[in-house]
Amino acid sequence: MNKQILWIWLRLALDGNSKMMFALYQVAGDIESIYRADKTQYQAWGLPERYLKALTDKDTGRAYNIWGLCEKFGYHIVTIDEDGFPPLLRNIALPPCMLFYDGNLPGVLEFPALTMIGTRHSTTTGEACAAEMARGLSLSGFTIVCGVAEGIE
Repeated sequence: MNKQILWIWLRLALDGNSKMMFALYQVAGDIESIYRADKTQYQAWGLPERYLKALTDKDTGRAYNIWGLCEKFGYHIVTIDEDGFPPLLRNIALPPCMLFYDGNLPGVLEFPALTMIGTRHSTTTGEACAAEMARGLSLSGFTIVCGVAEGIE
């Protein structure tokens, strides 16, 4: 099975909890082991009860849908266990296990990067201003990093 599908499945099962995804990856060693595990194994790994039902549901249909949409719209995915994952990011204390991106990921490391953090409950005017700032900065050579959170980010 496609490893990216499994990473998306895990992200969905854990409600996007990056810290828990990385902790599971560290203890299990690979995404296939996480996917193949059963409730007893998840409990032995110390997973909170609230995630057990979602993790024991091995249906990857929603993950395939997300992966398909990324393919359709030209977005890319790279996971922590792939060669293309940025080495500097892999070596931070709590790295994300997967990145969704648009453009050329290797090129990201060649330019200064900037992330914009704002409110989750933004106004239309605030979102328009943030988008214009991001556009201007990207045209000036900055890589804009976004976590895809609700609101201005």
